[in-house]
Amino acid sequence: MTLDAVPLGFFSVWREIASMIVPMIRTGIMISDRVVPDISVGKVWSSYWKENDLESAHGDRMQYDHEYPLYYPQSKSNPQPAYAYPDSCLGLFRAWLRQTYITTKFPNYLLGQTKRDTVPVVIANKALEAFVPKSVEDRSKKDTQVREA
Repeated sequence: MTLDAVPLGFFSVWREIASMIVPMIRTGIMISDRVVPDISVGKVWSSYWKENDLESAHGDRMQYDHEYPLYYPQSKSNPQPAYAYPDSCLGLFRAWLRQTYITTKFPNYLLGQTKRDTVPVVIANKALEAFVPKSVEDRSKKDTQVREA
């Protein structure tokens, strides 16, 4: 995440998807280029940006050079052109990521990965479970189990 040299006053999809990566790590998923949906999120957000004419309200997005970590296959052609979006729409992006991408697009992304045999079904299911809200009852059961152990 720290290789991402986003211009001041802008944010990147790459850095913002950390809010997806941390819950997956907590479920025990080993994060790799096959599980991280950065390109998927970027494409869907870019379409949303254009379809909703967010440029009118927030100003121009801008391209910058994104560097993938060396252990990613995409790093072979670094730097990659990527968009940075004005900080003024960061809250909107985060809400969109939680309410739209994670709930409706991420399952399709993972399904595609399982069909290509790049992500095992067990891992895809674990990734989805990382975003299922826990009820108060579920949390109480877990707390009770921890205390009993």
